[in-house]
Amino acid sequence: MGPVIKHSPRAALARWPTWWLCSLAAAAVALVGVAPARSGSVSADSVWTRENALERARQLVPRGAIPGRHRCQQMMVGTGNYRYRCIVEFSRPAEQLPDQQRDQPSP
Repeated sequence: MGPVIKHSPRAALARWPTWWLCSLAAAAVALVGVAPARSGSVSADSVWTRENALERARQLVPRGAIPGRHRCQQMMVGTGNYRYRCIVEFSRPAEQLPDQQRDQPSP
């Protein structure tokens, strides 16, 4: 019978983080190419109310974009006069290729 080779648990644990990090890096690279997105923000002011400023900013989000977080601030512009400014962030998924180009095989 040949020699008995014992694998120490310590050696297995030393290899595990390397394998895990390589797998994580490969998954991250794969996901980055799958769904690139574009993002941006729009802002709007109002002299009436914060809600009016927020509504105006949401109306400026481009068609097809997904609204995200919003921030609003109240600014004093004179004695007892306020102006409200709201910023709405949005993201847009990558645009799809036209149907003609999708059906053709890639070279």
